[in-house]
Amino acid sequence: MKKVLATLGIGILGVFGVSAGTAAADYPPAAPQITASAAVVATRGPVTYTVSGFCAGTTVTFSISPNGTVIGTAVANAGGNASITIKAPKNAGTYTVTATGSSPCVAAASLSIRVRSLPATGSNFTEQGLQTGLFALLGGGALVGLAALHRRRLIAA
Repeated sequence: MKKVLATLGIGILGVFGVSAGTAAADYPPAAPQITASAAVVATRGPVTYTVSGFCAGTTVTFSISPNGTVIGTAVANAGGNASITIKAPKNAGTYTVTATGSSPCVAAASLSIRVRSLPATGSNFTEQGLQTGLFALLGGGALVGLAALHRRRLIAA
């Protein structure tokens, strides 16, 4: 009888111990977080935003400030994570990206990113390349014309 009570007591403690541990791990829920693939991105460059801490199945809406334009939505997976990849804004500056979850869990997280312009490199081909090509073509044509004129004079003489 003592063995049965001892086994029953250990079993009850084990059940309550596991339940209490699981409940403690889930409460309080972690605050949602958002991360970006880079803190500084080039204008119109790709950037991925990833959120965590949302309830599974929650539709997460991503928006960018200063004007709060919606840039996309994603559904949180079983782990509470969702992500989108977009092009950064075309204007350089600092922007705030906010991820807002709707039903079944309402939550939000924000992140600031900096968008910068790339320095100009190389040259403007449409102007310089066109000018160089035109001068080369005219110069080559002039040389061919002079060579033909010289050859005629040699033949005539």
